[in-house]
Amino acid sequence: RHQKKQIFSDNAKFRDSLGDLTSSWKPDIIISHMIPHKLGIHQNYAASEWNCFFFSDEEELIKKIQPKLWIFGHTHFPFDFKVGDTRLYCNPGTYPYENTNPNFPYRLLVEV
Repeated sequence: RHQKKQIFSDNAKFRDSLGDLTSSWKPDIIISHMIPHKLGIHQNYAASEWNCFFFSDEEELIKKIQPKLWIFGHTHFPFDFKVGDTRLYCNPGTYPYENTNPNFPYRLLVEV
């Protein structure tokens, strides 16, 4: 129970830090540990009750500030998709016994 409270508290701090974004200052790149959009939840876990520990719905924020790139983690599956003009990207290395990202590029350049 303590860990659940800590996760929600940390996510609230992250959201508060993004609350200062205005039309005069919009970052080109945002990096987060949590998955920021429902499209970043792998289909195997779409209905999981545990998603609240991995996912923070930031769709409104993405649409509001439209960063060029949002890099995220907290999943062991690769993702590369767009929401509006924002590219959302996840390229996890995963654990050695997993085969969730077999084409993991060890050297990767993402242009913004």
